[in-house]
Amino acid sequence: MINLIDVGCVGEKLPSPWKKYIKKIDTILSVDPLAEDYQVKEINSKVIHKNCAIFSQEGKRNFYIYNKEACSSLLKMNCDFFIETFGEVPEKYRLKKITEVNCVRLDSLIDDLNVNFDFIKVDAQGTDLEVVKSLGRYLEEQIVGIHIELYFVPHYEGAILFDEADSFLREHNFQMAKSIRRKNSDILNDFLYIRKDNMKRKQIKLVRKIYK
Repeated sequence: MINLIDVGCVGEKLPSPWKKYIKKIDTILSVDPLAEDYQVKEINSKVIHKNCAIFSQEGKRNFYIYNKEACSSLLKMNCDFFIETFGEVPEKYRLKKITEVNCVRLDSLIDDLNVNFDFIKVDAQGTDLEVVKSLGRYLEEQIVGIHIELYFVPHYEGAILFDEADSFLREHNFQMAKSIRRKNSDILNDFLYIRKDNMKRKQIKLVRKIYK
């Protein structure tokens, strides 16, 4: 069994490829500022849902909601990049509204849960490494696998790009195990990182099976 953190959940379905391995998940911590609940009928796991944003620094921050809500972020869309590259900002990336959200660190949440988490899946639109950093000591003490979305270009203002994120993860004993290809892989891609040591070998073996 494995305990999963899902940051940037949509609240309607278990993230791929985990939806095929529901019976292998004991506890899910789901976090999303736009999803008030985690309503997935087929999940028998214990679900802990938090309606907030995750960041390395706690406090109130602006949350930018774009026409395509899945692209909403704590970061502003980099309009200059799109204008220079494509001549305009695509309609789906145009700002719809700004709201204020409460940002918390993952280590603050975990402190109160008494759950030993094994894996984190992050889809936080440019702030994925900030989410990982917010794990604090739990990155070293609990987490053995990370599914992270990283950008190669400045899609969002202030986003940490691939090279810096990859260096951080390697410095913390994580090695890239797989590149999860997508259509716009020249802009961004998803990556699987796994700890290089023997901590939680059973969980690592399960993660490799799920992402085979």
